[in-house]
Amino acid sequence: MLLVVLSLYVLVPVAGADEEADVFSDPDVAARKSSNPLGGDFMILLNQWNFDFLEGDLSTDTRHAVTHVFQPVIPISLGGDWIWVNRPTLPIIYDADVPVGPNQFDSESGIGDMVLFSLVGVSSETDVWGGGDVVLASGLTAQLPTGRKEFTSGKWSVGPAAVAAFIGKKFIVGALGQQWNSIGENRRNSDTFNFTNIQYFYFLNFPGGWQVGGAPQIEIDWEAGRSSDKVAFPIGLGVQKTQFFGNLPMPIKLGVEFQYYAVTPETYGKEWRIQFTFAPIIPNVIGGMFSK
Repeated sequence: MLLVVLSLYVLVPVAGADEEADVFSDPDVAARKSSNPLGGDFMILLNQWNFDFLEGDLSTDTRHAVTHVFQPVIPISLGGDWIWVNRPTLPIIYDADVPVGPNQFDSESGIGDMVLFSLVGVSSETDVWGGGDVVLASGLTAQLPTGRKEFTSGKWSVGPAAVAAFIGKKFIVGALGQQWNSIGENRRNSDTFNFTNIQYFYFLNFPGGWQVGGAPQIEIDWEAGRSSDKVAFPIGLGVQKTQFFGNLPMPIKLGVEFQYYAVTPETYGKEWRIQFTFAPIIPNVIGGMFSK
């Protein structure tokens, strides 16, 4: 499959090569620029549905969970190549199999912990590798204990966040890392929260707003009781299509991705994930208020 994709990639022209086009007129430009973690002169209302298949020592059967992640991306121009981007993340969990004992599970639904991150950085144009943008940014991330008791760390947590990426006309590659450490005391939960999330992403750009690649998220729970439960490491491959629908004045990115967890917690963790994406790209009404 990968060889077929690479062979097709060699034969097609560069996507998004028209510098006169913009996000709201050209699906190729919209597909590429909406892949920039810092965004641009637009907002993205990212919705993802994760269908997870879980296994481990606690279960003799494959278990399931469905999570809807709502993640608006709100960039604010600071002048020149500098951008300040803010991204809240709210997970909503449906019918998750939650372990209550060896091979005993309850089906639970509810809101998970909200994550807020704020990054400041640059997105600078370059001619290398066929042209594109080099992205470098850093800032802070915070996790709020907003979740239902089955889906929360029970801790207020903060830490650093950073991203490095190349958003090219031919291909996109990069990584976004977040680290959370609990702060303060909680009489109901004295455990320390020390957690890392690293999303690495890679896409090939094709004409017509098509992209092939993946954006899995590595999870590291530094406080896990067993060393075999610390890391979840997925690899993924999927396809995305950015296009206009009818007379709607905005492009929409649609996607599906299959992920396999090459490393997963032995006690109980994800083995497979199917991810669906629906992401309208709209005018940056919030960022526009700050830039005036």
